[in-house]
Amino acid sequence: GDENKAKIAAVLLLSAPGVPFIYYGEEIGMVGSKPDENIRLPMQWDGNSNAGFTTGVPWRAGNPNFSDWNVDVLSKQDNSLLNLYRQLIHLRNETSALRVGEFQKLTTNDRNVVAFSRILDNEKILVLINLGKEPKEVTIELPRESFNSGNYSVNSLLENKIYSSLSIVEGDNPTIYQPKPSMNGSEYLILKITP
Repeated sequence: GDENKAKIAAVLLLSAPGVPFIYYGEEIGMVGSKPDENIRLPMQWDGNSNAGFTTGVPWRAGNPNFSDWNVDVLSKQDNSLLNLYRQLIHLRNETSALRVGEFQKLTTNDRNVVAFSRILDNEKILVLINLGKEPKEVTIELPRESFNSGNYSVNSLLENKIYSSLSIVEGDNPTIYQPKPSMNGSEYLILKITP
C-alpha cells in the first residue's frame, strides 16, 4: 500500500544485475492476499466492468480499488508507478551498463542510503536511493579504480536534469561526491557520469 516503496523496489529491480521478472499487476501496484488463488487477481486495465479484464465471468472478482487504480488511470499520471516502470524498462534497454555492467556497491555517509555503480567500458552509471523517510545530506565514496582522473558531467537518466560536476584527482584515496545538497525521503537517482 506504499507507492514510494513500490517505486524504490522498481528502481532496485531494474537497475541491479540479473534478469528482472515483473509479474502482471506489479507495475501498477496491484495487491493480493492468501490463499495463492488471490495473490494475482484479474488485471486492472480500466474502470469498466470486471476492470476491463474480460467481458465474461472472471475466476475471481477484481480488487475493490480497480476503478481508481488501473492501467488507464495510471497511464495519464506522469509520476505514476506504471510510468516509472515504463521509463525504467526503456532506460535499461537503452543503457548497456544497467543490463550487463559490473556492479559495485558504494559507501555512503548514511546507512539508509543505498548506492552502487554499474560500469561497462566507458559507460558509468550511479544509482542512489534514500530508503529513509527523512531528507539526508548524502555523500558517496567513488573508488579510485573505477574512475580515471579528470572532470565529469553528471546527468540524470530519469529526468532532464544536470547535477553537480565530478572531479577525480590523481591519488589512492576515493573521491567523495555529493550530487545535490539533500535527498528527500524515498528519493532515487540514476545518474550517468560522462567525461
